[in-house]
Amino acid sequence: MEGLIVLLALAIIALPVVAIVVNFKTHKIIRQHLFDMRTDLARIGSSLEDLKKAVRSPGITDQPATAPREPPVPSDATVEIKAPSAAPVFSEKESPPAGVSVTAEKTGTAVPPLPSSPAAPKSHTIENIEGALAKIWNWLIVGEEYRNPNVSMEFAVASTWLLRVGIVALVVCVGYFLRWSIDKGLLGPAGRVTLSILAGLIMLAAGVRTVGKKYHLLGQGFLGGGLACLYFAMYAAGPMYALVPTAAAFALMCLVTITAGGLAVMTRSQLVAILGIVGGYATPVMLRTNQPNLPVLYLYLLLLSLGVLGIAHRQQWRLLNYLAFLFSWGIFLGSLDSYRPEEHFTLAIVFLTLLFVLQSATVYFYNLIRKRPSTALEVIHLLLNGLVFASISYHLIIEARGRPWPAVMCVALAVFYAAHITVFLKNRINDRPLLIALLGLAGFFTALAIPILTERESMTICWSLLAFFFLWAGQKLHSNVLKTMSSILYLLVIGRLYFLDIPRNFSHLDWMAQPQAIYWKSFFGRFWTFGISIVSFFASALLYRRKQEGTYSVGPGIDIKPVGQDGAMGHAAFWIGVVAFFTVAYLELAQMFSYLPPFRTPVLTCLWALLGLYLLRYFLAEHKSVYRTGAICILIVTVVKLLFIDIPGWHYGSIAMAGGDHLTGMLVRTLDWGAVLVMFYLFARSVRGSKEPENLYSVLKVAGTALLFLYASFETDAFFHWQVPDFRTGSISVLWALFAISFIAIGIRNAGKGWRYAGLILFVVVVGKVFFSDLAGMATIYRVWAFMLVGLLLIAGAFAYIKASRNFTAKEVKQ
Repeated sequence: MEGLIVLLALAIIALPVVAIVVNFKTHKIIRQHLFDMRTDLARIGSSLEDLKKAVRSPGITDQPATAPREPPVPSDATVEIKAPSAAPVFSEKESPPAGVSVTAEKTGTAVPPLPSSPAAPKSHTIENIEGALAKIWNWLIVGEEYRNPNVSMEFAVASTWLLRVGIVALVVCVGYFLRWSIDKGLLGPAGRVTLSILAGLIMLAAGVRTVGKKYHLLGQGFLGGGLACLYFAMYAAGPMYALVPTAAAFALMCLVTITAGGLAVMTRSQLVAILGIVGGYATPVMLRTNQPNLPVLYLYLLLLSLGVLGIAHRQQWRLLNYLAFLFSWGIFLGSLDSYRPEEHFTLAIVFLTLLFVLQSATVYFYNLIRKRPSTALEVIHLLLNGLVFASISYHLIIEARGRPWPAVMCVALAVFYAAHITVFLKNRINDRPLLIALLGLAGFFTALAIPILTERESMTICWSLLAFFFLWAGQKLHSNVLKTMSSILYLLVIGRLYFLDIPRNFSHLDWMAQPQAIYWKSFFGRFWTFGISIVSFFASALLYRRKQEGTYSVGPGIDIKPVGQDGAMGHAAFWIGVVAFFTVAYLELAQMFSYLPPFRTPVLTCLWALLGLYLLRYFLAEHKSVYRTGAICILIVTVVKLLFIDIPGWHYGSIAMAGGDHLTGMLVRTLDWGAVLVMFYLFARSVRGSKEPENLYSVLKVAGTALLFLYASFETDAFFHWQVPDFRTGSISVLWALFAISFIAIGIRNAGKGWRYAGLILFVVVVGKVFFSDLAGMATIYRVWAFMLVGLLLIAGAFAYIKASRNFTAKEVKQ
């Protein structure tokens, strides 16, 4: 135990010493670099002075008066002069100053004039997303944000990854050795902690010895590994084994964290920072116990987050921020296995809030300090942090406190982001991407609070609002990354609507057995879920179609390739919204009219007809074949529904109802047939005389007439079956004869052979039906009426032909 105390004291002394030594070595390296830069600048200045003297030599500017006049030298010409003995000579590793071209020869040197050089263009202060991701990728592969072109890829990758894997292996070795010693009972708690401290101090000593020299990269690795080992030791000495008071253990952890951050910043080594942070987060994971101490664990995670925030003050290491984000939230979610709402709710919600605030500050801290605009990466990081916090706290609050506290949480988040906006505007912080992200998040959580307050929240609503926020922010920032994320979320919304929400909410369409109060309660729930999602699609279509204002973007270049052109994406979003609206409306009306069964089929047919007419309207306005094709497909579907679903459901052949019910049924069927017939009429009228193929008009006209013929036949049969059953077959014959004479009249008027032939064929069918079918089932008086009416119609047909006889001469027929 005394040896452990000595080692802890040694660690306390060693950590500041290590930081001081590394700081001294770093400053020594910086001073050496500054000295080399001053030497190079002095040599370049001396070379420039020699060049100026050579240009002003008498052989060029001070020619005697008797000498012949030389033609004027253009300002951009190259003058050949004899190089003085002191002419500057640049080695292979050196390059001449900018704007000067020197070619040294034995006889002379080509020296250009020294015009006033324009001011160097200002470099962009806005970093695009490609550059940020490239830095992260380069560091992952070769250990540097910018790979040295003079170093081979093999050397860069091998030296970096061999070191990383080796250091991680050593740290894991220490951790699992401690775990093995615990399982076997080989070492007591003091011995385990002592070995961890020794391992950490040895690695720190190796790092101090090599940092700033040829093996600087190895020194960085040893420093990071040593810090990770010390994290193990401090966590085990305090919370795990209680060898020292908890306050003392966390003071030591603070010292390790501060040292890790200081070393990383002083050496500008992201490797030291990541190894230190990874080791710190791995400590409670590898040394976990069956009964974790949640207050200590949460305090420890907050301490690590504070360390990351301190590093973010000096360096913008996005990978470090992302790792801290993943580890912090991941360890907290893992700790929920030991979470008990009645005991730990207050502790958990306070920790969640503090962690959320620290992670939010980490996102934009560096940019605010350096006054640099944020990129799409910061916007996405800020958004994910808010969503993770809101999701976790929502479930914790619902479980522990119930409603309306989740809505209060959403409002508090909206106030949090709105307060940021107020502070930024008051202090004139010009970070437009961040302001837009904060404004969108404030609006998102405000809108989300309403369905949560009314108990109508769902994942579909959240995803729809989030997708719209991504699109809005992407349009404002001209960021294809955000717009792509919006498209991905909208695809998830579509999948969830059609594969989860719709099957779950419309599993049964017959509500007759349920009270209407239950139906209307569930209806309003579906109204929120589907209504907000569909409105989100239409709103996104409007955003895509709006002309983008300004030229501001999150970077000087295009971040990624867009998924599609804004116009095409807007049309897609609009028609997806139309299809989703139609689908939900169709199923909802089917449920709603289950309380009025006779009206269900005509209402649904009218809905199909409205969709077809809507497509027809777009076709007439924009003359695009895709709308015409869609309208025709809807027309075909409507006809198939009528013929194969609605008509068999009406049981035309067995209608024998009382007067009132029969009139209702006739009205219902007329609405159904009428919707389809109106569709055919308007379709045919729209294509008549247009540039559309003539056969399309003919097909629509013939198909519409055939449907009218079927409707009249069915309804006539049903009516006479109800009122005059004995004249039922005769009434059909009379009706068909009326159609036949009408076809003949239309054919004679419009010189249409098809119509006339159809009328004649129908007359033949009528005559055959009357003589061979109707006589067997009618009373004598009805036979009289049937033959009289059919005979008169046949005579009317003959009269029509005779009256138009001049149209049937040989000459007219040939024409």
